[in-house]
Amino acid sequence: MKIDKKYRPELVLDKSREADVFRFLYLDVAKKVLVATNGHILLRIPASVGDRDVSGFIPSEAIECARSRAQEKGLSQLFIKAMKTKLVIGDAAFVRPPCEKYPDYWGLINRLPSPDTAIIFGVDMNCLDRLRASLGVDANKKTHLFFSFDPNGKRNSEGGYEDTIRVYLQTKKESVEVALIAPVRWYNNNPEL
Repeated sequence: MKIDKKYRPELVLDKSREADVFRFLYLDVAKKVLVATNGHILLRIPASVGDRDVSGFIPSEAIECARSRAQEKGLSQLFIKAMKTKLVIGDAAFVRPPCEKYPDYWGLINRLPSPDTAIIFGVDMNCLDRLRASLGVDANKKTHLFFSFDPNGKRNSEGGYEDTIRVYLQTKKESVEVALIAPVRWYNNNPEL
């Protein structure tokens, strides 16, 4: 298995939870993806697979080992031989946790609205991280931000819209408007909306 070293799927995992699905990454050889979830985030990233790679769990320690090896050798990808009972990274080996069945993440993704019919909007992730930091919210603390935008925003030259979104911070007691982010580009591909 190979993945681009820029990806850090292990950061999604929640090792404090008991279920293996939240504590380990999952390599899906048939779909050629590496999957990570913590129950709130579902991440799938492209993975190149070899003829002998087998679907199953991958502990974050194996990814970290592959990342260290890639750094040492100046490689742009992480390499892991994903065999049935072990994972091999160079001269290091890890016992592979058993994986009877992984949840139907693909079915979940396919139940989401199609990009052809959904309203799609994009916000600069660095902007959101700066907003989080400016609110004094710990990056490891569960915090909800909600977004509100006008579906009748002004059209831009690319056929989409540019608008300002309102950001609300949800606390246990109330929802407080805390910021505006502009411009936000979004596209309405659903003619019924």
